[in-house]
Amino acid sequence: MVKIVGLGSPPVLQPRPVGRSAAGGRFRVAVEPGVEESREAAPVESVSIAPSLLAIQESLEAAERDARVKRRAEAMLDELGAIQLGLLTGRLSESRLTALAKLAREGEKAADPRLAAIAEEVEVRAAVELARLERARGSGD
Repeated sequence: MVKIVGLGSPPVLQPRPVGRSAAGGRFRVAVEPGVEESREAAPVESVSIAPSLLAIQESLEAAERDARVKRRAEAMLDELGAIQLGLLTGRLSESRLTALAKLAREGEKAADPRLAAIAEEVEVRAAVELARLERARGSGD
């Protein structure tokens, strides 16, 4: 089995759990003598986390798409290897050709440009082999 290695998305960082302090979870500020404490809090400005969430979602979707493209390219390489073996042994299975043709039609573009280039090369190789075998089948060889 041929593997595509060395590509992948950066790891997603997980938030660290925050433990309670010895002060029982209360925030305290030491006040110097003679300094008056403020009892009123300033208004809080709203903070939007939507852009951050969208960026995280897009990176996860890109990573999932890259994983699908990688699995598809590896499956195509496996089918090409099986077809090569079938040609060498004289036992080429029609189901292998069908499986390769199906995989070749399911194209999806990877987010990672290096993976996209590798997957495209595999797709071109599969298309060439399918066309060559179809031509040989049509000429009766």
